[in-house]
Amino acid sequence: MSSNLVRQVGFYVPPVLGALCFGYAASTLRGGEESQLRQQLQHEAEELDQRRLTWLQRPNRSVQYKASAIQEVHNRKALGPAGVLLNRGEVLEVLEDGQGMEQGFSVVRRESGDMGIFPKQYLR
Repeated sequence: MSSNLVRQVGFYVPPVLGALCFGYAASTLRGGEESQLRQQLQHEAEELDQRRLTWLQRPNRSVQYKASAIQEVHNRKALGPAGVLLNRGEVLEVLEDGQGMEQGFSVVRRESGDMGIFPKQYLR
């Protein structure tokens, strides 16, 4: 009986507490603070897009290796304007692997010559 009660408490209490914490956090944000937060997030997204476009436009790249796309990216917004959408099985050239904040991406070039960034984990 007591182990069943402990199991039920362990099942219901964490989600309820989580919801209460998020509800409290949301209630403490006032309209002006929420607007500032949205503006800051928009600004940071624009900076990230610009940083990726600058990375993509670096000259004098040579092919590091050839790869093929093993999966398609379904959320185009995640790549931003520097991204390239590839089809599964598409063969491409990897020109540069990302470093630092971009370590999860590679600069790739399609056979058609289009260049963009693409997630490394979707390449083989």
